[in-house]
This record gives sequence, structure tokens and C-alpha cells, in this order.
Amino acid sequence: MSWKLAVLVLLLNVVIIRTLDNGLARTPPMGWMQWQRFRCNIDCVNDPHYCVRFYVAGYSVMGSFLNKTGRPILYACSWPVCMGKNLIIGDYGLSETQQKVQMGMWAMMASPLFMSVDLRNIDPRAKKLLLNKQVLAINQDPLGKQGMRVWIDTTGTLEYWTRPLMSNGSYAIAILNTSDYGMSRHINCTLKDFKLPSANSYLITDIFGGENLGKFGLSDRIVLQLHPTDIFLATAVPMSFS
Repeated sequence: MSWKLAVLVLLLNVVIIRTLDNGLARTPPMGWMQWQRFRCNIDCVNDPHYCVRFYVAGYSVMGSFLNKTGRPILYACSWPVCMGKNLIIGDYGLSETQQKVQMGMWAMMASPLFMSVDLRNIDPRAKKLLLNKQVLAINQDPLGKQGMRVWIDTTGTLEYWTRPLMSNGSYAIAILNTSDYGMSRHINCTLKDFKLPSANSYLITDIFGGENLGKFGLSDRIVLQLHPTDIFLATAVPMSFS
């Protein structure tokens, strides 16, 4: 294939995306969606407790009520939106640590946070996780850059992730253990492993533990135990640059 033909093929596959400059969705949208928990269950005769009563006409009605709030709100009714990667925290099928993984990685990836859970009887631990202000702050960081995987071990089950944040050269870092082996994993790493830029020290805060772990230089060891299918999520705030 000649270079001219290659360029033509490339140009033909360019996708142009147009967006509205209306101030909406500057950060990942957050909200609730019925799909993962209730699906298309509109049988309110035989299953009144778990049916979706507003499924058809309710979209326009709900939209009118949202407009009455006077606030700009992103509101969508479409199959692709329903097929999005909803949060299934508080539903069936995920362990407590796996729910942490979903919340943490959605924050690292700046993904939309659409809950899909029965809010009438949500588990208190799941509710606390969904309302974790520090995790939400990472997800909603106005810099808007997604996290990147910076290291993976030879087994493919341990990953290090880094996401730059808006505030003073800060970062979110994550250690993801995807192994389902029945023992905790010993972690011994440094901030260099997360590709952080040079600084005299970083203040590390454990997000899920809610604990200030102290100051760490780039070569100081971070030692912890990580359960199977679990995540360590932290912020790294530079104290001063060298």
C-alpha cells in the first residue's frame, strides 16, 4: 500500500465529534439508572414492587420536573446510555472488595457514575461507598484526565495506575489486585513505580481507609497487604518540588 493510499484510508476513518459549549458535563455525569437492577420490567401487575412504572411516558414527565428545578441537568433517554457501564454497587454479585474496585477504577478513569441499585433498601456499606466524598472528588476532578496503567506484573493480576489531578500537581494512585487467589498479596513499592515527577515528598492519603499515611519520598517504600480482587486508592499531594 502506497503512503498516499494509507493517508486516504486514515482520513476516511476520521470521526468528527461536535459538542455543545453549554457548560454541562464538564465533569463525569452522576446519577441513577434502572437498567442493571430493574432492566425492562414493566409488569406492575405481577411484580409491583420491582417494576419500572415510568418506563415509557415517564421520561418526558421526569424531564418537565427536572426543568422546573431551574438547574442545568444532563438528562438522556437512549439505548446506548442504558447499555453503559453502570455502577452495580449494592446489587447482587459483587463482594465488598469488588465494589471498592469498581468505585475506585471508575474514579481513576473519570467514568460517568450512574448508580443502578434499589435505593429503597441499599446496604449501608454500599451507600457509604457511593457517598465517599474523596472518591467522588477524584472522579469529578476538573482537570478531566483519565488515569493510565503504568505497570503490570508478569502474572497480569497486579496493576499500578496513575491519574493527574488539578490541584497543585497532585495525583491519584491505585494498586489493583485482580487475582481471585484466596490469600492477601504483599505489596512493596515506591512512588517511582507510579511514574510521579520529582518532589521532595508527597503526602499520601488512603482514600478508602480515610487515613493520612504521611510523607513519602519517591524512593520510600509503601508496604501493605491487598486482599484478592481489591484496590488501594490514594492521593499523592506534593509538599515541595526539588
